Amino acid sequence: MRKEYRGKRSVDSLVQYARDQLKDPVEILPSFALIFDKIKNNMKAAIGQFYSNTSEEYSVFEKVAVSLKDDCHFFAIINEDRNPMISFRENGVPDAQFTGNISQEKLKTWLSEKCRPLVREITFENGEEMTEEGLPFLILFY
Repeated sequence: MRKEYRGKRSVDSLVQYARDQLKDPVEILPSFALIFDKIKNNMKAAIGQFYSNTSEEYSVFEKVAVSLKDDCHFFAIINEDRNPMISFRENGVPDAQFTGNISQEKLKTWLSEKCRPLVREITFENGEEMTEEGLPFLILFY
């Protein structure tokens, strides 16, 4: 978990937050068409195609999804006839394909570069979170 809870301090809100944190970040759908229908404007999505949801590649994809679930949406297709493939889609731009062996370190690095913007907008909601990262930042007023 990268972010701390910043919501309303009530039992219902805390329980809902805990449920959201425990929910599987990978949504399994039967076809690419359904995934493309779910991807909205300004949505960053990692799409994995695997021959089984018990495969090693799917397990790596799921672990990376847990660590980046606040930055990207994760979708998977289980297709026994295809080799594992991972792609990234943003704003209707053609997919970027992950190349190489699917390892947790390589996949997390690749998706972090795609999912997390290099330049972020500071708002009242994310200001404290950004300063807690301990990284230097420049604020531009316009």
